[in-house]
Amino acid sequence: MIASQSDHRRPPSPPRAMSACPKPPVVFQTAVDEDGRVRLKISGDLDITTGPALTDQLATLADLRPAGLVIDLSGVTFLDCASARLLAGMAALLPPDQPPVLTSVRPAVRRLLELLGLPMRIAD
Repeated sequence: MIASQSDHRRPPSPPRAMSACPKPPVVFQTAVDEDGRVRLKISGDLDITTGPALTDQLATLADLRPAGLVIDLSGVTFLDCASARLLAGMAALLPPDQPPVLTSVRPAVRRLLELLGLPMRIAD
């Protein structure tokens, strides 16, 4: 006699709600050099949730009419396309042939910027 085995597995559990881990806020630090060049250091993720803060920060910088713009991205762990376009849009407010210069760019962020081909210079 052949004994049959029945499948007594439990039905799949419904997905669990992910715990709401608050994301650290994006932080901006700005300095203006004597020659009118603005230095902006950004820390945190630049995505849809931080886009309004980035827009406000860049509007404040636009009011300064900077002679140049250097953006330190060493603290940026994620950058979405919309935020990259906002940063590149600052080129319109700078002197001709002086696109924003990005420094300390992490590899994943650099790859996105290179794929987008926006008018910014990435310094090594």
